[in-house]
Amino acid sequence: MNDLFFIKILIVSACFAWVWVEKLTNNYGLFDWMPKYYPAFLNKMLTCSYCLGGWSSMILVFFLSESNYIGGFYTLAAPFCTMVLVGIINKITV
Repeated sequence: MNDLFFIKILIVSACFAWVWVEKLTNNYGLFDWMPKYYPAFLNKMLTCSYCLGGWSSMILVFFLSESNYIGGFYTLAAPFCTMVLVGIINKITV
C-alpha cells in the first residue's frame, strides 16, 4: 500500500463518517429515523462520527493492505489519523 492510497482511504472514511452522522442521521436529516433501529452493540459506533470514521478506515486499510509489518502499522495508524481529519472537518463546518 502506498502513502497516497492510504491518505485517500483516510479522507474518504472521514468524509463518509461526518456526512453520515452529522448530516444524514442527525435531527431533520434524510435518515433521522434510522438511529433508533441500530443494534445496541453498534449504537455508539454509528452515532459518533469519530468512531465511525476510525473503524471504517481501520477495516478498509486492514483488508486492502498487504499482510506485512508496514500494513500492520497503517492499520494501527489509520483510526487516529481519520479521527483527526473528522475533528478538522467538524471545526471547519461549525
